[in-house]
Order: sequence, then C-alpha cells, then structure tokens
Amino acid sequence: KMHPAVAPYRNNLQLVKETNIVKELIEFEQSQLETKCYKFGVVYCGPEQTTDDEMYSNEEGSSEFNRFLKFLGSRIVLSGWDKFRGGLDISQNTTGMQSVYT
Repeated sequence: KMHPAVAPYRNNLQLVKETNIVKELIEFEQSQLETKCYKFGVVYCGPEQTTDDEMYSNEEGSSEFNRFLKFLGSRIVLSGWDKFRGGLDISQNTTGMQSVYT
C-alpha cells in the first residue's frame, strides 16, 4: 500500500535496481545531515474531560489513542533504557514506566 504522502508522485517513481544505493544513501545522510533528538508529549483527553488535571490523570487512553501511539513509534519500558530518554527517569519510575520511542 502506498503512503498518502507519496501518492501524488507515483507516476514519477522508478524502481532502483542498483544494489549499493542503500549503502550510498546512508553514507550521504551520515555525512551531510545533522541528527538531532527531540522530545514531545502527547496527552489523551477523554470524553467530558476539560481540565489539565483531568487529562494528566489519565493512566490509559482509548483504543484509537493507542493506535495513534503505535503509529508514532514503539512502546518501550523506561527502566534501564539506554537510548535517548528526553529527560524521563529510567531508574526510579518517577516519570512513568513506559514511553513511546521513534
């Protein structure tokens, strides 16, 4: 299935049969592009919730919200996490036990 962002260009796309193109693209990206790490929050607002306190108190979201989080990235356990953590606690669970990593 074609991603909607690519659909307008479908007539201009060509299959690349060059086997080393992936390696060359990775080398180009590593040499030309600066990698940055970002953090952002996503808050679930349940039905009838109107205040920050109500929204921040949610421990679970709807099935639609969970599908959205799955679209954003992989759910990870924070305890012992060794990659970018965006300031989240990875030893005492003071900022939660799980997060989404992309």
